[in-house]
Amino acid sequence: MKLKEYQSDTLSVLHRFFEEARIGGSANAYKTIVSEPEQVKRLGRYGSRYTPLTELPNTPYVCLRLPTGGGKTILGAHSIAIARDTWIEKDWPLVLWLVPSNTIRLQTAEALQNTRHPYRQVLDEAFDGRVRVFDITNFTHIRPHDVRDHCCIVVGTIQTLRVTNTEGRKVYAHNENMEPHFTGLPKTLPELETLDNGVTKFSFANLLHIHRPLMIVDEAHNAVTGLTREMQVRVNPSAIVEFTATPRLNSNILHSVTAQELKREDMIKLPVMLSEHDTWQNAVNGAIATRNSLAEIAASDPDHIRPVVLFQALDKPKPTFNYTIKATPETILELKAHEAIAIHDTGDGVMEIAVTGYFGESLAQIISKGVPEYKRRDFFKAIAKYRMETHKLLSPADRGKTFKIPRLMSEIQGVLKFADTDVFMEYHDWSLLDHSPKLDENEFAIRETARSFEIDLDGNQIMYRFATEEEQLTLDVDVEGWTLQALVLWLDREVRQPDIR
Repeated sequence: MKLKEYQSDTLSVLHRFFEEARIGGSANAYKTIVSEPEQVKRLGRYGSRYTPLTELPNTPYVCLRLPTGGGKTILGAHSIAIARDTWIEKDWPLVLWLVPSNTIRLQTAEALQNTRHPYRQVLDEAFDGRVRVFDITNFTHIRPHDVRDHCCIVVGTIQTLRVTNTEGRKVYAHNENMEPHFTGLPKTLPELETLDNGVTKFSFANLLHIHRPLMIVDEAHNAVTGLTREMQVRVNPSAIVEFTATPRLNSNILHSVTAQELKREDMIKLPVMLSEHDTWQNAVNGAIATRNSLAEIAASDPDHIRPVVLFQALDKPKPTFNYTIKATPETILELKAHEAIAIHDTGDGVMEIAVTGYFGESLAQIISKGVPEYKRRDFFKAIAKYRMETHKLLSPADRGKTFKIPRLMSEIQGVLKFADTDVFMEYHDWSLLDHSPKLDENEFAIRETARSFEIDLDGNQIMYRFATEEEQLTLDVDVEGWTLQALVLWLDREVRQPDIR
């Protein structure tokens, strides 16, 4: 897979950094590169002094900033061979590849294990096919000969390592299956975790510490700085290379790629058309309608990309009313009959209650029995305030409202009667099956309005303007052939004031 120009430039900067670091140290190498005029211009506000890791001051740690879609994972695969050739003093490095979530962990591990995938092909070419890839949950599958004769890559998440108490964490726990890795080593080694009897733990963390892995951090910009000092020592990386679109300012940002460079290489598709709707229901309807429209267009193109629409749904975080009362056993039994209430006995007859969702009047009267007379006024005020605050958050059904619809009736000899099957069969020759359930536009129509924006790059500047479907359709109109409608649309666009909708 041929790299884009900006990707090759990024790897060249990384190569130079490791070469310089071998001679003058990481801080001097970093200062030399980021002080160059080209890099000063690129880094802008990201430029800073080199900040070494607290417990590992001699371990190179740099961050490469690439916008989303810039190919950070493929660059991570290439950077392993670069680190091997310029910094790590072994032919077959151990690599700890960290990603931000379990979903990405599984996707990355699968891609690196697939010999047909471009990521894996990069590694196979660099290491003559002698590559082993493991999910961190399967670290017990790693054998001593794998580490000795192959480039071994372990894909995990930072959450696996970021833990204060190591008890129960498999990566830090003693595991007899790891014993072959420690055969021939002294029973006690400095800086390694030990069992209660002082013998070195057969743990994956200790294995990492011994082999000093190259740490590749893929879009996990809180990973390195989020590691405590103790965890930095436990992992004991030989070098850290971080790839992210949103770096922290103290991440030793070595190189920054602009969105304009990605656009020039057709790595991102601009302009972006954004439509703003007044309600989420209209946004959903608009998204589905747009996807269906694009699907019709794509169907006529043999090389089309299937359009998709994505929705993010969040759990409803329901409101809760909390109060403390003194309740009798009889009152407690009444309260337990309500599913929406939780009761916690704090002792001495004092109960903490929590009402989730709608707070009905009958439930309020039951609870008030456990509230002293002098506090009841404040109690009902608190309930009224809770109801007012949660009114818009709860649906009518949550608020105990019933939904009523009129029943179908039929006029028979001047009298309305409920229209059951027998009545229709006896008095009317009519069936629901003879009528379409779909309403035409005269009977029911939704008029949706949305504000559309076109977002694009002009050089390194982000620009946007108002746009509508009609405007998009008339962009290529010949000036001499303008119609009255086209002129109106053009004027409508030109006289828009961005801060007035």
